Amino acid sequence: MRAQLRSTLRRIAVLGGCAVAFGARPIGAYAQAPRQQILAYSGQAVPGVTGARFGGIGTDFIDYIVNGIDNNADVVFAATYGTTSPYGSDRAYFRWTDNSQTLARIGDLSPVVESQLSRGGDVVYIGNGTDLISVSRGTLISSTAAGGLFAVNTAGDVVYRIVGGPSLAAYRNGFGPSLIAVQGGAAPGAGVTLPADTVFDGGAFAPSPAMNGAGNTAFSQPLSSAMNAAIKSGVFKEVASGGGRVLVAVAHSAMAAPGTSGAVFDAMLNSTAGTVNVRSIGFNDAGSVVFRASLVQTGGVGNSNDTGIWSDRSGTLALVAREGDAAPGTASNHLGSFEPAVINHNGRIAFLAHYAEAPILNQNLTVINAQQGIFTAAPGGSPSLVATSGGTAPFSQGAKFVQFDEGFPSHFLATDLYGGHSPSINGAGQSMVFLATLNKGTELTPDFTQAIFSVDPYGNNLPVIALGDAISPGGVPSTIAQLRFMIPGPSGNEDGYHSALNDNAAAIKTGRFVYQATLADGRDVMIESQIILKGDANFDGIVDVSDNQVVASHWLQTGMKLGTNGDVNWDGRVDISDIQTIAQNYLHDLLGTGAGAGTGATVGVPEPSCLALAACGLAGFVCMLTTRRGRDRCQHRFQR
Repeated sequence: MRAQLRSTLRRIAVLGGCAVAFGARPIGAYAQAPRQQILAYSGQAVPGVTGARFGGIGTDFIDYIVNGIDNNADVVFAATYGTTSPYGSDRAYFRWTDNSQTLARIGDLSPVVESQLSRGGDVVYIGNGTDLISVSRGTLISSTAAGGLFAVNTAGDVVYRIVGGPSLAAYRNGFGPSLIAVQGGAAPGAGVTLPADTVFDGGAFAPSPAMNGAGNTAFSQPLSSAMNAAIKSGVFKEVASGGGRVLVAVAHSAMAAPGTSGAVFDAMLNSTAGTVNVRSIGFNDAGSVVFRASLVQTGGVGNSNDTGIWSDRSGTLALVAREGDAAPGTASNHLGSFEPAVINHNGRIAFLAHYAEAPILNQNLTVINAQQGIFTAAPGGSPSLVATSGGTAPFSQGAKFVQFDEGFPSHFLATDLYGGHSPSINGAGQSMVFLATLNKGTELTPDFTQAIFSVDPYGNNLPVIALGDAISPGGVPSTIAQLRFMIPGPSGNEDGYHSALNDNAAAIKTGRFVYQATLADGRDVMIESQIILKGDANFDGIVDVSDNQVVASHWLQTGMKLGTNGDVNWDGRVDISDIQTIAQNYLHDLLGTGAGAGTGATVGVPEPSCLALAACGLAGFVCMLTTRRGRDRCQHRFQR
């Protein structure tokens, strides 16, 4: 053992520091999710209902029912239950409370069109087609609400559509309902100039309005003007004014599109594939919006460059990405169509885009040109690549990304590559979570799987959980057969849309997310996990000296799941390279307050700190390799 310790010391002397590149040898299954908690599962006894057991957990057995997590890491989900197998005769909402680790039934479900959980924990749903109800407050907000997406902010304020108008209204606590816009009503001329006769138009008003923490709303809506027939739609938002708020126009068709050398907007894009129940606009607490739009095809604008993403996060409207632009991180490729983008508190934007790549062949030898990529853009920066179809997924034994959505293709078809979701993102640097389909085989002989990936604030992309991972709800072992995350789409966490990824101001509470899995034995499971922070061996949300204790206690072990038991560099072995990884990420946290947050770069710490950290790690190794008295002394040192 002493010889082994001397060898370790020699390696440290040769390395001379911590900013050393480290490799990975993917030799096992993906890691189980850190802080994994099974919240509910099929067959589990239902709290408060004698003799009843859960049937379906968090699935889409009711249109647009979604599962949400608030900033306190409390989770709300819908489930079926009953006293007779398969336990599916009744339906209700259930809340998992993180502080008390308890599950409770909070309300039965009448026919529900849609539900959402706010960042502050308010549950709101539309029942019987029109009744907009707050479960948390026991309040009927409106009896004239329309189906489709609505938004709920941290304070429990709601923005929703009214049927029979149609119109857009908000219910704000302490003030009650108020109209924001009415079909046929005048569109505001403030912000950007609109002709005086411009009115709100369209049969379905604002299919997916957003609401931020200040209670301000944002939406896109069809427009009409006899003075300028080219004005067909616009983007609007509320801003603070004179102690209140006023609606202003952000952009509209026929207006010059920034960053396009003279092209003009044609239409604001609400959704893809004609689906109105997809959120269309990103909005944050700072009042910044992000939206997709098309351009008029004239003067060099055609099918290959007529769509893009714009945002006013810098204070003025600017182009984020345009169809036809070079696809960052890919060789000689160009961006194509975009899925709705999301924006976080810091103004970071994330989106999924399709792009043209070198053709690949499917099993029927049909050429496919479309690929998918997840991109992110920091304020003032250009988009950068996070993950791409055709790219190798990290620590996956060579598996390739195929697509980023809830789908699970049985074979390669061009249509398989045209769906997809943008990632969910929170306010910590570039932290995000996404679900991906992967191919472990080849294009001609595919072998598909699924996994959920997280990106920490420092740009590290790591798998959280995958099909085939072992799990034992209720002590009964099984494996994961299907994953579902964020139905029907993502959130930037401040837009008022449902979110499965939270955004707390405490490292131990932030980066928590919820997803549903179906097991090989047919059971459903609701699971809560946390974004993986590279170097965080004990999963407490910060990389510090305590992570060395985990490394020391598993020193030289092999055969564990990758990323667990001190294997922080994911190479299947706990050794000095894991100490290097902790040093390279020292004091990084899930809030993104450490050096390099949001840059996507691995940032080394100053040499003295690095050496001190290595010394702490070696002290742990000495404890493990010498006497029990030494181990006890060192354990006391770590705990001080």
